[in-house]
Amino acid sequence: MADLSPWWVQPTRPALQRYHWYSLPSSHTLALTWAESLATAPQGVQFVIDHGGWVCLTSSEQTCGVGQFERTFCAPEGGLYVSLISLWPNTPHVPPIALATGLVVAQVLGADYRLKWVNDVYWHDKKVAGVLVHRQTSAVHQNTVCVISLGLNVNSQPPWLPHQYASVRQNHHTRHDIDALLQRLMAALHTAYRHLIGQQGRLPLAMYDEIRQRALHWQEAYDSLIPLGDHCL
Repeated sequence: MADLSPWWVQPTRPALQRYHWYSLPSSHTLALTWAESLATAPQGVQFVIDHGGWVCLTSSEQTCGVGQFERTFCAPEGGLYVSLISLWPNTPHVPPIALATGLVVAQVLGADYRLKWVNDVYWHDKKVAGVLVHRQTSAVHQNTVCVISLGLNVNSQPPWLPHQYASVRQNHHTRHDIDALLQRLMAALHTAYRHLIGQQGRLPLAMYDEIRQRALHWQEAYDSLIPLGDHCL
């Protein structure tokens, strides 16, 4: 029988229910709809959420991808577009989920990937990935319902990829297995998120140090992070 304890107390990756589409307007928008009314979601979604698992929505392309501040996000075929729905325990500090997610993406992709405050991943001067997080209180659960969305340019190439964006394929000169990359990201995100919970919603010192090293514009990140604490954030 699967472990039905909440994901933040599980040492390994939590139970994951995945739904995939070739094309979606926006996985983030759909995930918000499901999170706001689990009763209207496909059968099984509410069970997974209620028992501490993750629901994962993915698509190969998106026609109306959304970014921060309702900006559009370029999401051509060949990318990894994923939205996670999960419950998060309430902590004394609001966890910097977008920042931690961007760091995990950069770590998985390689040492030459940088973070642009607060939720973008860059390769040199070109955007490779963006993160969008939505948190909402629940009338049913004592914990917070969280939707975490990631758009990552994996195998996309020009002319479908605008000049201000880059893809992992362009950078590494090889085509990547998107499903295998998703598996690596899920395992790494689980570890990072558990660390956030273990620090009561603050960023652990080791993660803070790596963010400082990878920051594209460090002063902007420094000014935002330092007031939160001396040893951990």
